[in-house]
Amino acid sequence: MAEPDEGEAFWRERFDMTGAEPWTWLFRARGLRRSATALYRRFEEENERLLERAHGGDAQALGKAKEYDLIPSCLLLAALAIENLIKGVLVRVQPDTFRDGQLPTVLNDHDLERLCDRAGIPVTEPDERELLDELTDVLKWMGRYPVPRKYRDFMPRKQPDGTTMWRAPGICTSVSNVVRTGAFLTFERLFDRLAAYCTVVVAGQVMEMDGL
Repeated sequence: MAEPDEGEAFWRERFDMTGAEPWTWLFRARGLRRSATALYRRFEEENERLLERAHGGDAQALGKAKEYDLIPSCLLLAALAIENLIKGVLVRVQPDTFRDGQLPTVLNDHDLERLCDRAGIPVTEPDERELLDELTDVLKWMGRYPVPRKYRDFMPRKQPDGTTMWRAPGICTSVSNVVRTGAFLTFERLFDRLAAYCTVVVAGQVMEMDGL
């Protein structure tokens, strides 16, 4: 293989340095989280407005909701935010990950549960691990394409109780006994906890990151 010229050598080194810097991954995660939240708020505002119209007698109000088109993009941004957090820890705990100007194999993976395990990031809450599993599907195809590569990935997900459920996580918020629940709220909680953990791992000390 021919040696890169001086210009290519500079950019290869710049590539490796940028990829190996954990903070670049964490800062990108913060921006993705803010973008996901912006879409989520837009969806929630429109959904509440249409619900009010439906309760006021407009039976077809919910069928007019164009903001439902935002759900796949919102979930994709949320999944990418989590993925960047995890990979920021991976490049910290494996400092020689980047070399020769190529994305390392360990980072060419979108399975969020597997990435967490590789990075030693503790995620033990059942709803959070379920969300990681669902967001993995979002990363692989659901947030980008109408169908996956294989039909089996299109089939409903089998649950532990034997029932089946469609793979897409919903982002609508529900309220029960004054407690708000929903997949996006689980994402926000998980992101904040992982961000705090990642900050400790990367910086070696507890730091407050505004908005992260």
